[in-house]
Amino acid sequence: MGSALIRDDGYDLAKILACAAMLMNHCTFHVPELWVPGYMIARFVMPVFAFILVSRLMVNPASRGPRLQRNLLLWGIPSQALYMYFNRADPFSTNMLWDLWVGVALIRINQAHGLNSRWKLIVPAVLAAVFLNPWLQYTAFLPVGMLLSSALVRKREGLALVVLLVFALLANRCCERPVLDNLLIVPMALLAVPVLWLSRKLSAVTPRLSKEFFYFFYPFTYVAAIMVDVAMKR
Repeated sequence: MGSALIRDDGYDLAKILACAAMLMNHCTFHVPELWVPGYMIARFVMPVFAFILVSRLMVNPASRGPRLQRNLLLWGIPSQALYMYFNRADPFSTNMLWDLWVGVALIRINQAHGLNSRWKLIVPAVLAAVFLNPWLQYTAFLPVGMLLSSALVRKREGLALVVLLVFALLANRCCERPVLDNLLIVPMALLAVPVLWLSRKLSAVTPRLSKEFFYFFYPFTYVAAIMVDVAMKR
């Protein structure tokens, strides 16, 4: 894949495609006829955003890390109220921003304390798996995948993305889906690879998004989904 993946900018197209897929996923959540395709098309969204955050933390982590955590926290709180209404079947799970916040936190702990040996990397991973798994939307697999990916991304960014994809796929292990849907999760999640690659190739002609776009757009998708849900019940 090349070192281009860890450059500071160039992921705007990836963010646009991921946001569009996420909006489709949320707006079809309560539409039985469209739920499965809406769900499947968005399987690449989480790996894309997680990998973007991992790559961002490789550049100016001392200033960028606190800012990323602050934004995820500030937008994660109001998004949680919308998410609890949206996901009424499981109101005590957390929204995606908290999964990403935990992943960023684990990476920052690793960066700050120089936890480079294998056994030290395992410590925060195990803690996340034990204490956070019951509540995180995508389980603790995603934050742990972000942590392990961050240890590889500087020298072996292709392998780092593969590791993150594997953990993102493991995060779907508890989803109660038909076997066919579980099989389709793999190629749909793997869309993250061409989406990230294409984003870098077309970065010069892609409109630039503001740094706050994703944080604003994420709760907006729940507002749109709730409006669809209300409209269908009339």
